Amino acid sequence: MTTSSKKSFSHLGLKKEILRALDNLGFKTPTLVQEKIIPLVLEKKDVAFTAQTGSGKTLAYTLGLLSRIQPKQQIQVLIITPTRELCLQVGKELEKLGAILGFNTGIFYGGHELINDRQSLTKKLHVIVATPGRLIQHINFKTIKIGDVKAIVFDESDQMFDNGFYQDCIYILKRASIQAQIILSSATITSKVE
Repeated sequence: MTTSSKKSFSHLGLKKEILRALDNLGFKTPTLVQEKIIPLVLEKKDVAFTAQTGSGKTLAYTLGLLSRIQPKQQIQVLIITPTRELCLQVGKELEKLGAILGFNTGIFYGGHELINDRQSLTKKLHVIVATPGRLIQHINFKTIKIGDVKAIVFDESDQMFDNGFYQDCIYILKRASIQAQIILSSATITSKVE
């Protein structure tokens, strides 16, 4: 099975600015997972999907969400990852897109003092990528408010739920808008993901 589509990103319904950004970053054709998931995300559907590492799943779930970013509104997209490494990887990819499209991404993970996040919190953030524990700390200290987020992504949700973050994710969900679009990206569909 090939991992790349024969079509271009332009047939998926993405905004022209996003198509230009993808072109600037060297992305010419969508992968199969991007071709299937982007239209569903654009339709604001809740989505659960499986994809292998390296299949382009980060762009699959983010491109549709980024097309709805409103520059004047704070925190609209929340991406929760199970590890610091994935948090940084996803965050850096979004920072590249944000530099072209004009939105700010905050990257928050544990392993350092909470006060070190202060510089990121001084910016107007549109997208947050975080590990569950660090995000909950910020929610509890009221330094991050997620009540109006439009979408919540649980990236590598099988790994996250199996590694003890299931209750943390429920805690986060209860503090967000019940109208938020929910996206679960997973290597496998476990009973907890279901």
